[in-house]
Order: sequence, then C-alpha cells, then structure tokens
Amino acid sequence: MIHTKRLLLSLFLAVLSVFACRSFYYSREVAFSFEAKVTQPTEFHVSFSGKNARENEAVRKLAPDTRFQKVDFILPVERLTGVKLSVSSTEGVFELRRLLLSGTRKLSLSDQNVRMGAEGMKDFKQTAETVSGRVGKVGSLTVILPAPLKGRVYFVFSLFFSLFLLSFLLFYKISASVPGFLQKMGTGWSAFPDKKNLVFLIAVFALLLIPSTKIDFHSVVSRENRKLAAPARLTINGRVNNSFGRDFDEWFKDRFAGRDKVIDLYNAFQNTLNRKFERQGVIIGKDNWLFHGRIRNFRGTDGFSEREMEQIRDNLARLQQFCDEHGIKLYIMVTPYKHHVYPELYPDAVKRSRETGRMEEVEAYLKREMPGLNFIYIKHALMKERKTRKEEYLYFKTDHHWTPNGAYRAYEQFCSLKGLTPFDRAAHEPITVTDFQGTHYSATRLWNVENDEITYYSLMTIYKITGEAAYEPETTENIVNMQKFNTRDKYAAFLDGNNGYSTIEGRGTGSILVVKDSYANSFVPYLTENYAKIGVVDFRNFKYGLDSTIEKEGYDEVLVLYNFQTFIADTNLIYITRPTTLQ
Repeated sequence: MIHTKRLLLSLFLAVLSVFACRSFYYSREVAFSFEAKVTQPTEFHVSFSGKNARENEAVRKLAPDTRFQKVDFILPVERLTGVKLSVSSTEGVFELRRLLLSGTRKLSLSDQNVRMGAEGMKDFKQTAETVSGRVGKVGSLTVILPAPLKGRVYFVFSLFFSLFLLSFLLFYKISASVPGFLQKMGTGWSAFPDKKNLVFLIAVFALLLIPSTKIDFHSVVSRENRKLAAPARLTINGRVNNSFGRDFDEWFKDRFAGRDKVIDLYNAFQNTLNRKFERQGVIIGKDNWLFHGRIRNFRGTDGFSEREMEQIRDNLARLQQFCDEHGIKLYIMVTPYKHHVYPELYPDAVKRSRETGRMEEVEAYLKREMPGLNFIYIKHALMKERKTRKEEYLYFKTDHHWTPNGAYRAYEQFCSLKGLTPFDRAAHEPITVTDFQGTHYSATRLWNVENDEITYYSLMTIYKITGEAAYEPETTENIVNMQKFNTRDKYAAFLDGNNGYSTIEGRGTGSILVVKDSYANSFVPYLTENYAKIGVVDFRNFKYGLDSTIEKEGYDEVLVLYNFQTFIADTNLIYITRPTTLQ
C-alpha cells in the first residue's frame, strides 16, 4: 500500500539532499588542450583566474620526442578570465600548436582577439598557429582572453540519479520504520512489524561503510607509479570550493579499502572481454610481455629523412672533434627497444614491413660517413646472446629497461672492443630482489602479469655531486642503494637514480666518463672491474659543460650510452662542449 504523504515527504527530502550534494555531480569547467614538442624533459602546469575558480595542481610531464604530443587540462571554473601556462625545463626548446580553450564556445590561438604574453622565455616566437621558445629554467605563457569564457556544464547523470534514488529509498524506508521503531523500542526484535525495512537499512549502510573501513591515509604513490590525490578542501582562499565533490571523489578513489583488489578484478574482467593488445600506450605481447607502444618503429615504417641523418652525423662530428681536441677516445653505444630483441613476443596482429629499422639505417649511414667513429649498436650482440643463453632474460617483462643480465652482455661487448677482461660474475655471489613491477605494469596494471626479478652484485661506492659544487662528495654510499629495493621504483636502486654528476671508485686502471640515460644505470657498476675512476653524467639533471671537468678529472675516455629513443631525440650532448661552471 502506497502512503501518499510518506511518498511526498520522501521525494521532498531526496530533492533537498541531492541539491545539497550538487557539487558531486555538477560543475562548470573549461577544457584547455594543445600539442607540444620538447627537446628536454618538460613539465606544464596551468593556473587560471575567473569566477569560482579553484586551484589546479595538475602537472603534465613530457619526455623529449621529435613528434608532437597531446596535452589536456580541465579547468574547473564558472567563467574563465585568464590562463597562465608555466613551463619548467632546463635549456629546453618547446613548440606548441593547436592551442584550444573549450567552454560554451571555443577559442584558439588563431582567433584574432586571443593574445599571448611570455615571461622567462628565450627566442620566443608566436605565429597564427604555433608558439615556440627556449626555457632557461621556468618560463610562463599568459593567454589573454577578449572576454570571459563561460565553462561548459559538467553533469554526471548516473551519479545524480544514483544519489536521488538512494536518498529517496532511504528516506522512504526510514519514514516507514521510525514510527514502529519508536513504539516498539525496548520490546525486543520479534515486536518489530517491518523487519525487512530494518534489514534493508542495515545492509545499505553496511555496504556504504565497507570502503571506508580501512582508508589509506599515508601512501603517496600508487601502484600505477603516480602521485595520489590530495585531500579535498571545503574552502580555498576563504571561498567555498565548488568542486569539493570532484576533489573528494578523486581522493576517495585513490584510497578506499580494497582499491588494488578492485582494480585487479576490473582488469581481469577487461582482459577477458577486451582483446585489444594496446592499453595506456603499452603493447601487451605474448605471455604478457609488455612493450613500449611504438608500433610504427616495430613495423619499420618510421625511417629518417636525409636531413635528419645529416643532423645526427653533424652532432656526433662535433662530439668527436671535442674529444679529439682533449686527447680522449670516444665510444658510442646505443641500446635497442625491447621489441627489437624479442620480436616474436610482439602481437601477431602487428606485421613488420621490413627487417631493418631506423637504427640499422643510422648504423649503416655512420659507417659510410664516419668510418673512424667507435659506434656500437648493441642489438646484434643481444640477439646472438638470446640464441646461446635462452634461459637469460635480457629485458624485464614489465619494464622498458634491460635487465642487469642484458646490461652485462652489452658490457662484455664493450670489453671485447677494448680488449678488457670482463667482470667475472661467477666469482661473486649474486643478490636477487623479487616482485619488481616496472613502468609498463604501472601503466596497465595487468592483473595476471608475472613479476620480474632483479639480480645484482654489491660493488664499490659512489660519490654524488649535483648542481654547482666543489669536487668534495656531498654523500658517499654504495653504488646500489639497497633501500630503494623496498620502494616501487626498484630500478632506481642502481646508481641511486639519475643524478647529475657522480664519480665512482673502481679496481682497475685509467678513467672513463659515461654520458648516459637510465639504461646505463645497471651497466656502469660492471665498469668498476676495469677502471680506477668512473665519472657518470646525466644531462637531464646536469646543465653544465664538461671541458674543464674533463681536464681537471683527467678522463681518458668518454662512453655515450643511450637508449635508441634518447639517442635520436636528445639534444643535450651539446652541453659536453660548453664551458663548465664548476670550479
């Protein structure tokens, strides 16, 4: 039997409840997007002004690439009056195109009334379609709007309907149960006329409370290797935060009890129903091997132009000339992508159009144009090792890096070229770290992936120097920071991550300077067997020249060890020829 008064009262209370919670499902926002091409690791951060604007802490990080990459921001604001785009890099060149602000109407850079101003930029240029410049450290671009841009409505109907329905049912059941509850209070369970309503209410509240039973308040980084959402704030700068619901939702989704189990269950469900082999820029190969999502590179359809080849040659010629002037030998080693070494584990749906790829083209070109250059493309040696040592993994299944085994095989090739005796792994006790989940796993959270292992050897000490400092070590520690094996980024244990400049004591003779990216981190420790001193520089975190550094430290050789992508996209090698600011 339907009670009209009870029904109307429940509807009225449900409407009030949903209105009070409108920030959960309703807000206004402006979409800000552009395409960017950068030569250095670069961070973009947006701040903006307008009616009911709230702070935006979103940061977009881009790796160096020769191609444009899409960048998107959501600006929660009712009426947008201005946008400031902060660009953080170090002597990095950037180029932006297709800038678009989208609210109730769309504004682009090509609109005559839209203007841009720049601060902290060098060589700033603006055309009707693009913006470009160089950032010394931090620069900013200001978008000047001709008039306020009204944000489009963000309305989640499913959440609105769920809140309304749940509120109505709760109020209806409460209105039906409370009178009987008050009358029968203290008379025992058997006296309640509406036991089903009470059971329903108890079950609903129990289900609502389960995710809150063990909220993770302490974690900073998730299993996806990203920073967890910050706690939501009711007020910002003394004003009510109209996006409190969205902020709370992001915070709660990152921290509710059983979150990882729920994600694993969802991924298992997706893996069963969705047979797509690409997720989050990662290719899911056979036996759940995870590869970087560069399909065109695997197919062999992304060849270099003659101009690009000449640019690579000219850059290496400058580097060779610099080393010749200082009387030191130069060696260049390039590591391949994982899919170059394990092509048979790539999805069958992706077919190769040719067997030779971009790096083989570069290798052949350099042999022809620079026959005296000591250039090593390690792919061929790794493929040979795969055939003779099938039980060894040369690359991690869940990460883009090679394993210490793969690094050792490359080190053996370097020793063979130099006539050196390699580090004897059989004479040392290996240490194995289990449950390593790499960057590709963090992107996909593939539920049934097999965790990797890291095997290393406890060797030597590393003296770190970062920034402008004297040549006394800031800290002294083991070359492998074992504490980092207890964190999510276990690979960062090698060399304690990507420091700007470090020196390592070895047991051999002579000295070598290694210019590197992160692939070299598991390679460098083996060099302690052959050299008395090893310098390590990572130009992503060290923006000084090395001419006086080389003279003062007396390095005999320089080894540039880069991954394929870093080698073709990196412009940092110019720093090696600049005067150093270190004294």
